[in-house]
Amino acid sequence: MANEQVIIDLSQYLSGISKGSVSDFENGFAPIHIEWHDTTGGPGTGGTFQGSAIGFLSFHHLAVQFLSNVPGADMHIWNESDTPPGPHPQYPGTCDTLSDPSEYSACLESWHNDVHNNTVSAGGEYDDRFSDRAQNIFMPMFWWWHSLIDDMFMSWLSKNGISFDDLDHVVV
Repeated sequence: MANEQVIIDLSQYLSGISKGSVSDFENGFAPIHIEWHDTTGGPGTGGTFQGSAIGFLSFHHLAVQFLSNVPGADMHIWNESDTPPGPHPQYPGTCDTLSDPSEYSACLESWHNDVHNNTVSAGGEYDDRFSDRAQNIFMPMFWWWHSLIDDMFMSWLSKNGISFDDLDHVVV
């Protein structure tokens, strides 16, 4: 399934915007990030890129992968002492017990959304930038958060003996 047209098209687009600065990448990514969110029906339904359906984990995996190649990108390496931004809902360990990629994607996306929609910073102040898809991609924490989600996804794929190329990218 690696040759799904939406993966090819998104990869080509992201490759083009990753040739400049981090700011160039973020400015180029902003409209497609908003489009993806505007076309999703909620966890497990995915959104679209240029009118083609693409799942949550596939869309964000490619974004993290291409940004990490941009010179100067601060892709924080997460470790077990890191925590998501602000007070956040506990990670649902049941996600790790799932063996179906689309079910895992929906479970992880739901938790991801709960953290994004938390508008209280670690210091207790109100801050809704992390939940605003038009602003959050310009925050380093956004990319750190998505690198954690991507690391969890890649680990889950490895644990389950599944290749990214073999996924149904419309739903995962």
